Amino acid sequence: MGNMEMSSFAEDTFQKTSAMIFSMTRAEREEQVELSKSRIDRIAKGSGSSPDLVRSIIKKFKKAKQMCKRLPKNFGNLKDLQKTMGNMKWH
Repeated sequence: MGNMEMSSFAEDTFQKTSAMIFSMTRAEREEQVELSKSRIDRIAKGSGSSPDLVRSIIKKFKKAKQMCKRLPKNFGNLKDLQKTMGNMKWH
């Protein structure tokens, strides 16, 4: 896949994901309610996506959220990041 194709693919994926998020209620976005089959179907219909795609995006989001929780609290500081990474040299 070339750069233009990757850019187009990324933009398309971003737009579909944004449409799914905007099709959710506030409680759904904040994970205050469980997403039942009927809720997933409604989100899919509202975003012009398939229920399988909605489930896939939600699964990826939850996995990314778990990974972020594992990062140190001071991850934004480059010096602390180097300590965390064992003072590795980046050449």
